[in-house]
Parts: sequence; C-alpha cells; structure tokens
Amino acid sequence: MGVHQWFSYCKKKNYISFSNARFISVIPFLRGRDFCIQLLSTLKDEKEISLLRLSEPTFWTRKNHHIEIAGLIEENNDNPIYFAQIELDHGGSIRYDCGQLYVMFPENESLKQITIDLLKANGYFASELLWRFCEKHPEEFLLDFILGYEEKDITDEFEKMTLWNEELKNQPF
Repeated sequence: MGVHQWFSYCKKKNYISFSNARFISVIPFLRGRDFCIQLLSTLKDEKEISLLRLSEPTFWTRKNHHIEIAGLIEENNDNPIYFAQIELDHGGSIRYDCGQLYVMFPENESLKQITIDLLKANGYFASELLWRFCEKHPEEFLLDFILGYEEKDITDEFEKMTLWNEELKNQPF
C-alpha cells in the first residue's frame, strides 16, 4: 500500500511535518525568505560529515537568495543531504532529518499554499481537503489512503486515516 508518507499540520503552532521527503522539498519554504543555515550534513562511509565550513561563522542570506538556494540544490546533487537545520527570519525554522521534514513559520506567515503545492507534487491531489481536515486534527496521518485521489474521489478516506491512527494507538509496541 502506497509510499508510507505521513503528514501533520498544527495550526496553533503554524507547523507541518512530512515524512519520506527528499531534501529538495525544503527549497520552496526558503523562497523569498531570509534564512541562516545552522547545520548541513551528509553521510559518507557511514559517518556524518558537515557540508559547512566549521571554521566560518554562520551567516544570514538576506539578498541574492537564489545563489544560496542553487548552492543547496547543487550540494544535494553531489552529496545527498542527510540533515539540515535552517533558521528563518522572524522566528521560523526548517529541520530536515533523514527524510523527515519539519517546517515552522512565524504566526503571521501562511504555510498553506507552499504545503499544498508540495503535497500535490507528491501525488496528493486532494491536498486542499487534506489541509482543511488537518486544521481540525493536528495529529500525524498516513497519506497512503489518498495517494492519487482527486477531491471528487474522496469519500471516507479521512475517516479511514483516523481509524488507522486509532488502531496504531492500540498496538502493544
């Protein structure tokens, strides 16, 4: 069944999580925002290697964002990024940890459109319905139930997602 991607949105904290993501999923959340890369690493020979120059202080990208973003994409192509911690201006942050993406924006900035675009790019075409559902249910949901579905195809899939979570809570592990 599906690709086992999980998603959550916490409206109260303006926060999303998305599992089994590729690092490239970070890029749209950086678009047009000032940011500072705190940590960036890859795995080589089963060892975590920093992709930042540890002797240099971290710096904020406040102009020419495209240069830093292109550098991240190129670096990921050369050395797949395993871990990233990126601070966003005005209190937001992005954390990418071995396929798990966490994004928090400041209260006054919306995550909705970027997240909907990300979900659609991953085959979750009923992402507007998913967003509205997750606004009311801030827990993490397995998205396999709606993979490839258009909004018109959704019947009881969100109920199935909720039941799946309930079943998982009752497991002894």
